[in-house]
Amino acid sequence: MTLACLLGTGSCQKVYEPATPQSVSVSTKAGEAKSFEAGSQGVTIFATSDWSAATEADWVELSPASGSKGISEVLLTYSENESGSERQAVIVFTSGGNSETFTLVQKAR
Repeated sequence: MTLACLLGTGSCQKVYEPATPQSVSVSTKAGEAKSFEAGSQGVTIFATSDWSAATEADWVELSPASGSKGISEVLLTYSENESGSERQAVIVFTSGGNSETFTLVQKAR
C-alpha cells in the first residue's frame, strides 16, 4: 500500500497479482543411446515450485530426487547393461500438478 492510502488521503486499490502456474520443464531431451557401460548424465530442469523426480527403473539412481523452485541439475547414474537387449528408463519430473518425462536409453552389451 502507498503512504497516501495508509494516511487515508488517497484511494486504496488492491493490486491484482496473477498466480504463477506451477510447471516443470526439462532442458535436455533424450539423445543418443548411452553405451552399455555404467555412467551418468546430467539433466537440467526448470520448475516454478517444489519438484520431485522418480523412475521405476532399478538400474538408474537420481540425485537429487527432489528440490525447490528454480533451475536444478539432476544427475542420472546408471549401471552397466549386462543384458543382450537395449533398455529404457523413463524419469518423470513433477511440479505441482504438472509433469514432464525424460527417457534414458542404454545400448545392449
